[in-house]
Amino acid sequence: MRRRWGGWQAAGVFAVCLAASTTPAFYLKGNHYQYWVKLDASKRIAVVRGLAAMRATVVETTRLTEDSAPTQLRLQLRQGIPADGLQDARRLANAIPSAYDQPASPPRFIDGGTRLTVGSCLASAERGASTAPCSQPHAAEVYAIVGTPYHRFPGAKPLDDFAAGACWPRFESYVGIPSDRSALSISQFVPTAAEWAAGDQAAACLLQPWPARQGRRSLRRSRQILADDFSITDQWSADPDNSRRCHTEYSSDADPSLYLGKNAWHFLQKKQPGLLCVATPDQSGLDTGLVTDTQLTVTTYVAATARPDDRVGFVCRDAGGQTRYQMTTARDGFYAIEKVSDGQLTTLKSGPNQAMAAVDDGVPLRAVCSGGQQGTPVKLALWANGELLGQVTDTVDPILSGTVGVAIVAADPEAFDAFFDDFTATAPAAS
Repeated sequence: MRRRWGGWQAAGVFAVCLAASTTPAFYLKGNHYQYWVKLDASKRIAVVRGLAAMRATVVETTRLTEDSAPTQLRLQLRQGIPADGLQDARRLANAIPSAYDQPASPPRFIDGGTRLTVGSCLASAERGASTAPCSQPHAAEVYAIVGTPYHRFPGAKPLDDFAAGACWPRFESYVGIPSDRSALSISQFVPTAAEWAAGDQAAACLLQPWPARQGRRSLRRSRQILADDFSITDQWSADPDNSRRCHTEYSSDADPSLYLGKNAWHFLQKKQPGLLCVATPDQSGLDTGLVTDTQLTVTTYVAATARPDDRVGFVCRDAGGQTRYQMTTARDGFYAIEKVSDGQLTTLKSGPNQAMAAVDDGVPLRAVCSGGQQGTPVKLALWANGELLGQVTDTVDPILSGTVGVAIVAADPEAFDAFFDDFTATAPAAS
């Protein structure tokens, strides 16, 4: 027999349901509340408790203010960082100012069963990538493993934000120069929720070459500003002032390189000092301030049929074609370190050179271009095949800024070209 409820029983059930919907403590009994670390109304770091961070009640307030927290964590504090409980929230609140301090022994980072360590090189900058020797082509390099201050998984974005802030200051100790002196790309791997639950709670900091797609050596203590293996096309172009007679192309073979060529007589503009052709990296992607003080390296290939007095080399502090330093060398035993200022060519130093004899296998060139700040002289030097060809200082109205690149100097009006590979710019070691 089905029992019929009277009006008072129905009213009682309704009252109970209403209380449950408006008073969460009625049915949660306190043990389903969560704890967060969050900024209170006075922008102090506080421990709060409730169903959601935005509607939580302050449990206790620390003496620490928003200014005590690293910049990258302040947005997290405004939104609320989840904690595992009251004690964890207290710990986290007091750990926030020193959240980026790391233990002497770095924590582990496991990626798809592979343990990544500082110095690991990866075939790609994607999760699950295989490791590779740093002496072989690779797309990324692990330069730090950083622990996170959270005991509870805070979400992918908070972890990524934390890792970004933790990775930047560790750049200099690994590469050898501050991150704002380099064009290298920085990214990070952070654990997923499943990896976090399995105990893997660290983040990995990655370096990626720029503008090259791959690196061929470790970046540890490299002081590298940029590197280009010319595997990505259209990153370099010839001096626009001489586009009628100078041009660049990218080789399409298995070993990419940059071709720089000069057309023959009928395209020449005699006003250009030294019949020079220059190729420089894309200016929209390179802050010229990064390469004001720089050491340049490249491997150059010159055809055996080229005239022995045709020269190849570098430019630095190139300010648009009519102001620059140029350092070039030829197979006939001659090198020149020159300065072009407002279209006027001055030879700062030149002399004999026997280092370019082996042209078939490619010749490694190196140059240094540094100084000039606060009235100091500009130091210029050129090497070929590891041999110092010449060095000089420029004290008279030195050129202070501009981009870097490679150059060819034709000895006469005939056509001339050369190939360049593995261009790098690094910060010179402190003298």
